[in-house]
Amino acid sequence: VYNFEASKYNEFLRTGQYNDARFASGTDYSEAEKIRHNGFIAQEVERTAQETGYQFDGVIAPKNDKEAYGLSYSQFVVPLVKAMHWQKR
Repeated sequence: VYNFEASKYNEFLRTGQYNDARFASGTDYSEAEKIRHNGFIAQEVERTAQETGYQFDGVIAPKNDKEAYGLSYSQFVVPLVKAMHWQKR
């Protein structure tokens, strides 16, 4: 559970390759940033996979400092099903 910092993400988009009128500064994100989200944080997933030595291709790492991290949630299905299977043993 986390709060998405929309204003910081907007700033990231405005300084990168996505600099256009849709991402104008001065937008009030205070209400959007109060919303609690459920999900994974890509950097935490990447770090956990590295720490455990697990080869996981569900993290979409940025190729440069102008891109954002992403996750391919479909890649979580098989490992989660396998983990549930092992827990039932």
